Formats: sequence, structure tokens, C-alpha cells
Amino acid sequence: MPTSELYATIAEMNTNKDWERWGGENPYYGVYSDEKFLGKELDEVSKTEFYASGKADIEYLYQKIERLYGVKKRFRHAVDYGSGVGRLSFALTAIAEKVTGLDISSTMIEKARKHKKVHNIRNVKFVLTNEHVRGLPKRYDLVFSYITLQHIPPKYGMKIIQTLASGLEPDGCFALQVTFGLKRSWQRKLLLAMRENIAPVRWIANAIKGRPITMPNMRMFSYPMNTLFVTLQESGITDVNIEFTDHGGFLGVYITGRKQSK
Repeated sequence: MPTSELYATIAEMNTNKDWERWGGENPYYGVYSDEKFLGKELDEVSKTEFYASGKADIEYLYQKIERLYGVKKRFRHAVDYGSGVGRLSFALTAIAEKVTGLDISSTMIEKARKHKKVHNIRNVKFVLTNEHVRGLPKRYDLVFSYITLQHIPPKYGMKIIQTLASGLEPDGCFALQVTFGLKRSWQRKLLLAMRENIAPVRWIANAIKGRPITMPNMRMFSYPMNTLFVTLQESGITDVNIEFTDHGGFLGVYITGRKQSK
């Protein structure tokens, strides 16, 4: 079996379990992989910086939607799939009247709800979801999923994308990011597979980077682009714009689209 296939096969194991651990041990780093956000809790300075990064991402999203589709209004209801502790969900309240954040980690959902309560943020709701997108609102006109689907096995992620796109209202906007390939040598791909499958290798790698040795790997998956575009087209997503991404050699696309009117 080629090393790329071996890595993908091994990495698919226990994904949900790993994310529950991320939520319990490193909820902020699990959402935004910067070493300064490691730990169960952050000081106020780091936490402010963490949530400010979400505002920058949403400002970029809105400027892009405005440039591509001429949208200059607040959305009625936005969905943030893979909301984590709310980094992007809270920022989305600046451009949407209501926001629903969906995540599979109960511990991250609890963190997000706590932050919402402390800061008295009323127009956002956090829902524990699953691979069937449980908790999706009946009506929504903006879907956003960033640096989330790349951590979900494609056999589940493609169904999630189809569900999110199919339920989007006509003229609604759609933005997601996924990965499709790995730009690394076969030796480094093999090392990734070993870190996933051999605990001592993972412990050593974590120790070298100064992380807790039992920290799970942040699993990455490649999506089939032809299947993805067929899914979007069949769901009525048109006027698609593509922007390439590169996260440490994991190559991907940031796709923005708009659903056609009936």
C-alpha cells in the first residue's frame, strides 16, 4: 500500500475520540494550531488574541462575498460547522442576525457556551452535532466551515457538505475549506503514518516539540475534488470561487459559492 494510502487509513481511526480529547486538554489549540494557545485554559491576553483572530477571518470572508456577489446586508442565519469554542461563531454575529455553531466535541461546546454566558452574547447558539449534522437549523442563508472538514474522513465529510449545501436557502452564500493533497517527501509521509500508529513515536515527536507526550495527532484528510464539485453543483451552489491553501504542506482549497435562485 502506498504511504499516502497507509496514512489516510490509519488516520481515520478514532477521529471523534481524539477531538473529544482535544476539547478536554487543548480546546483552543485544537481550533487554532498556534503553540501559544496550548493548554486547558488561556490567560485573558491570549484569549483576547484568540477570539480576535476569528474576527479577522470573518472580515475577510465578508469582504470576499461582497466583492464576488455584491452582498452588502446582514445574513439572517449563519451556520458555523466545526465551531469548537466559538472562535468564528462569535465573530459571525457581526454579519448575521443569528448564528448556530455545530461541533462534535461536547467539551468544546461547553467552553463556547461558558464564553457566551460570561460575555452575554445573545444571538449565537451552540449545538452538539454528529456526522449526520444533527441540530442544523431549518433555515439558514450562510454556511461557513474553515479548517474543520480537513480533520474529518471524506466518507463522512462529503455527506456533511452535501447536507449543509442542500439545506442552504436560495441566494444564500457558502464558504468552506478542505484539503486535497500532501506536499511532503515519502519519508515524511511515512513518519506521519508511524506517529499515528506507533504510540512511542508519537510520544517522542511530542516531546521534541515541547508538547504533552500523550497529545493525539491532529489528523488530516484529502478530499476528492471531482466528487466535491459534483456535490456542490448538484446542490445548486454556483458562481464558485477557488482559493488555494497550504497549511504546512497540506494543500487545500477555500471554496466560496452562492446558491442559485429558484
